[in-house]
Amino acid sequence: MVHITPKRQPGTHYPELLNVEPETDREGLLQRALHRTEAREACHEGHVIAMQVSLVLMQKYCDWVRSQLESHENKTKKRGQGKNKRLHGDGLPRLLTGDEFFSRVVHAEEAHGKEVAEKEARKGRRDEHTKALGEWKARDDERKKCNKVKRDAWKRAVADWQAQRDLAKEQGIKWTGGKKPTLGGVEKVEPRPKALPIVDEDEADESSGWEDDNDNE
Repeated sequence: MVHITPKRQPGTHYPELLNVEPETDREGLLQRALHRTEAREACHEGHVIAMQVSLVLMQKYCDWVRSQLESHENKTKKRGQGKNKRLHGDGLPRLLTGDEFFSRVVHAEEAHGKEVAEKEARKGRRDEHTKALGEWKARDDERKKCNKVKRDAWKRAVADWQAQRDLAKEQGIKWTGGKKPTLGGVEKVEPRPKALPIVDEDEADESSGWEDDNDNE
């Protein structure tokens, strides 16, 4: 709390020296010097009082600002309760060597280490899935090539069978070419490796899958 210095009453502190008629030139000089000293003292006193008044006003303003900040912080803390993970979340000072704060630091470090380990594990599973998906894609491409070769051969066999059958029909010869050739023996689609569920936003952009390719089998 700032106290304002009370202003002294008008007049001189030395009436017995300043209210008498000087008898010598020396006494006149001393009286004039004392008048100037008292004038300077009054001026300095005015400056001191003005500074004290300014301090009082500043203190009042700071108290008002502090109350507004506390009110805002209390509202913010209520809205974000349970979501703040900072060790200094309430803005209060902490004894860094205190047992409670040290325990919070230990728990925070453990939680952070667990989070990092889980993220690394997710990344490892994601890499494994990407590798498995690449290998599956290579095998599936080879399967499609083999099936295409078989289909092309089957289509040629069917075309030859139909041509011979039609020729025999035109010539009135009994058809003895057997049944129509069947495809058979094509390789089925191997089950596609299942994608891992997306657990956080930074993994959403790292999908490495292919669109399903059907070869109309």
